[in-house]
Amino acid sequence: EEGTRTVRHVRRVIALSGEKVTVADGQLYIGNSLLDESEYAERFDPALSMRFTVPEGSLLLLPDERANMTAEDVTRCISPLSDIVGEVRFTAFPLSRLRFYN
Repeated sequence: EEGTRTVRHVRRVIALSGEKVTVADGQLYIGNSLLDESEYAERFDPALSMRFTVPEGSLLLLPDERANMTAEDVTRCISPLSDIVGEVRFTAFPLSRLRFYN
């Protein structure tokens, strides 16, 4: 349809269907295990506290920029598997961070 455009986002797959997710003290836990993303992702606001289970047929996909995310923002990052259209093969910019993924 003319005048519409599809917006696609690059997100990290954080949790799979049925996994329990907790955000507490700025940290992210899958089940009872701390997910250490300190090399690439911002921490959540320490005041954000939430716990949920990823629904069947869905994934939790988060951006690396998380410092200002609200609980509503996190909830919107739960996506049905049918919405996944591709995968990242490499990072090209900036060139100093050129990286290929398997």
